[in-house]
Amino acid sequence: MNTLRKKVIISIILIFILTISTAAAQGFSLRDLERVRVLWNGNELSASSNDTAVVLNNRVYVPAYLLRQAKLTVQLNNNTLSIIDSKTKYINNLHILNKFQTDYFDSFAETDKEALRLLGNIILKERVDSTKIEQLIASAENGIKEFDDTSLAIIGDRPDNLLSEASLSAESYRKAINSLLNYGKTGSEADLEAFYKDREKASAANNLAKSVYNDYFNLSLEKALH
Repeated sequence: MNTLRKKVIISIILIFILTISTAAAQGFSLRDLERVRVLWNGNELSASSNDTAVVLNNRVYVPAYLLRQAKLTVQLNNNTLSIIDSKTKYINNLHILNKFQTDYFDSFAETDKEALRLLGNIILKERVDSTKIEQLIASAENGIKEFDDTSLAIIGDRPDNLLSEASLSAESYRKAINSLLNYGKTGSEADLEAFYKDREKASAANNLAKSVYNDYFNLSLEKALH
């Protein structure tokens, strides 16, 4: 929730509390005041006949409970009123998942492209430089390590398979790279076969991770938008 929105909401709560005491001090009830409709993103927030937004001394006062209809969580605990924008946690999910897309999935895709390029160089007996592919697989591995799944707002089941499959994918591709580089040195068909086998295993695990990722991203997006 941005700073301006927080200030507006807090002001609404405070001024409504002040309304009650001010109106009582002046000797009339809220029923005597001019009532106003409250719209949130164009949709009217429904108020009860005895407890609605009112105008007092040229100021508009809105009851806190109306904020619940605006998808805000309002909780009173002793003398503390807590207001939480329920959409914020799902928007945060999108930020976390988008970072994982960049740090891991994009790095994995580039790793695979570079591996196939190196394979072509080996077959054509051209110079092989493993610097880039080592950097790419390390970037994918770091993306997994830095992924903070504990900060995700849970929607249904936890996406535990996301990390486990991504980790298996990176581990398998690391083995595939080693076999590929060995093949470049030895020309052994066993090394080439190991490369293809581990690459296939890595791709399968990556696809499963991507499926879990897409499902959780879409769920978070739906929650953030509605």
